[in-house]
Amino acid sequence: MPGPSSDSTDPPQALVRAAVVGFLAFPLAVAAVFVVLPEQATSPWWQRFSPLLWVTFVGVFGLVGVELAAAWALECRITVVTTVLALAGVVAWLPLAFGEPPNIVFALGGTVLVVVPLLTISSALEYGLRADAYNPLGRLEVVSLLAGIAHLFVVDGLTRVLERRSLLPGVADLSRIEPIGVVVLAVVSTGLIFALAVPIVLAGRYRLGSPLAVVVVGFVCVSYWTWQLSLETLPPAGPGFGISPTPLTAYTWGSTVLVVVVLGCGGLEMFVRRLRSTG
Repeated sequence: MPGPSSDSTDPPQALVRAAVVGFLAFPLAVAAVFVVLPEQATSPWWQRFSPLLWVTFVGVFGLVGVELAAAWALECRITVVTTVLALAGVVAWLPLAFGEPPNIVFALGGTVLVVVPLLTISSALEYGLRADAYNPLGRLEVVSLLAGIAHLFVVDGLTRVLERRSLLPGVADLSRIEPIGVVVLAVVSTGLIFALAVPIVLAGRYRLGSPLAVVVVGFVCVSYWTWQLSLETLPPAGPGFGISPTPLTAYTWGSTVLVVVVLGCGGLEMFVRRLRSTG
């Protein structure tokens, strides 16, 4: 089956043009949406933005625009529709769940933790399926998925031992979880599973070693660092970390971002490899 192509004359330049348009247009579109949506009538959202927050806003939504434009140019229509629905869900979450007006900082955080990983993974997966690049139900993918699930339970076990609190709820606690807790738990659990499953697939199928190395080294470092902190701050009777997140907590809650970093490392390694082979 031939792979998708939207421009048979010069696909790389078509992708570059689409990426530039997406980077410039999408942050403006998001800003326009939040201008017309109610947030706080007495204090417009842009007046509360610091320079760092503006850079983050443009960078994150510019990245989403680049990936959306590239996915559209590569005819990954399912990815585009799914991402737009996810963005709408992030914006509408506060009004629907808590009855509060949409908040752009909340939407920015949800985009980083949910939309960007979803867009990155789904676009690569859809393009790979359309190009007949691999069979997603092969033995390697099954092994990587099992390893990712094991990674989730190992992180939960370390959290119980080092921080005296659990990541995964018990069976008796499932009925008491609120809907927002279910969504957060699903996002974090999926991120931890894919954080190891994706590097294993990249290593086994494309011989890319940097993604797996990033995850393994990162996991070892945050575990050791958290263990060192637990010796100083964790009393025998219970948690002693307070509200400050530990490195293991940051690793857990940032697992979806880690998936994007892993894919970026794999893409960079493949690019460098092709440059060397061309040279």
